Formats: sequence, C-alpha cells, structure tokens
Amino acid sequence: MASRVASDVPFCPVRYREPRHVPHDEAVRVLEAAIRGANPDGEANSVLVGLALTCDDRTFVEQWCMRVGRESPDLWLRGLASLCVGSHLARRFGFVSPEAVTFVRELAGDSQVREVNSQVESALADLDAFYPGNRSAST
Repeated sequence: MASRVASDVPFCPVRYREPRHVPHDEAVRVLEAAIRGANPDGEANSVLVGLALTCDDRTFVEQWCMRVGRESPDLWLRGLASLCVGSHLARRFGFVSPEAVTFVRELAGDSQVREVNSQVESALADLDAFYPGNRSAST
C-alpha cells in the first residue's frame, strides 16, 4: 500500500496556530469585544485558549471563561470557554472553583451550545477525569 503524502490530503482552510499568551489587559480588550459580538478572525478563541494553556492566574482565566461562556452571543465560543475550564484549567491546576464546575455542567446541558460545539461534552468528561473531586461536590 502506498503511503500518503501531503499532496494527497485535501485542502483544509483551517490551520492550527499555537495560541500565544497575551497580557491580561490585551485579553480583557479582546474578550470584552467578543462579548459585544465582535470576534474578527476568531481572535477571542485564540486568546481564551492561550490564557487557559499558559496563564498562571487560574482565577483570572476561570472568571473570563465563565463570563464569555455566559454572555457571548457566539455559541461556538461559549462552548470553547467551557472546554478551556473543563479540559485545560482542570488538567493544569487539578482544581477549579465550584462555580466553574457548575458552569461546565450548565453548558454541557445547553442543547443550543452543544449543537454548535460538541466540545462541551468533552469538557465535562475531562473535568471528571482531571478533577474527580468535582463529582461529589456538584452532583
């Protein structure tokens, strides 16, 4: 069997970019704009994931994820905010606040968000795996 080479792979317009860490003031500017419905080129997506993967201030990231996840008109971004808490913060810190656990559970149960971004289900599963203490605290 012949191996596949890059030229055999169909064109995919989505390219992975490593999210970068941004200073808090820049993150606030971008995320506040996203809450108002302005998210050009998915900038808020990258900022949110970058914070969740690189920022050492768990509380800052958690609060912004919950705010974006509850207030953004972009359902896909709301689901991504849940993934940032349930998958990234829980894995990195081994802990998230009880409010954040509730947030992840709420978005996993939101059929509109789940239809647009099924990652909310992964966020809940990852939360259970990376922070097993949440099961008894929130059920």
